[in-house]
Amino acid sequence: MTTYNDTSEQLLQHASKLGPSVFTISKEIFEEIPQFSFWTGASLPDQHHYGKHGLVYHTTEVIKIMTSTKQALNLEIPDDQIFLAGLFHDIGKVWDYKPTNPEFTEWTGTQHKRRIHHISRSALVWNKAVDKTGLFTDINDDITHAILAHYNYLKHTFTTYLQHFLSKFTHVPA
Repeated sequence: MTTYNDTSEQLLQHASKLGPSVFTISKEIFEEIPQFSFWTGASLPDQHHYGKHGLVYHTTEVIKIMTSTKQALNLEIPDDQIFLAGLFHDIGKVWDYKPTNPEFTEWTGTQHKRRIHHISRSALVWNKAVDKTGLFTDINDDITHAILAHYNYLKHTFTTYLQHFLSKFTHVPA
């Protein structure tokens, strides 16, 4: 049984409001990658959202920023797509770094980080979740490209509003 912190619970509650499919794939990610719930490093220690539960907190803030910006600009991007792109955009970081203490407050880069960037790993995790659950096959490419584009990784290949939107708003410091 997976134990969630308050921020993880809030994400799952938000997912449940978006429908059973969003909730199912969200719960899947917390169960498959339990360290996502308590991972410290959303960024480097001197940058945004670093600290206890930093990655899941960062993920929550990204989803909030994207949702409020979508509303302010009156964009027609489905809420479930914003949520899923935000949820998966940095999940690959749990492979890039390993904790150096039991409290998960300090960490160091792994060999994995030198082989495949967290953004690529995040896209792979998303695709694995889609394959495992059979959900969201119709928007799989949109979410994959949004994840890859979020750090200008696919600089000139935006094909949907979602991809462009995510690339502009996922790394705005709070």
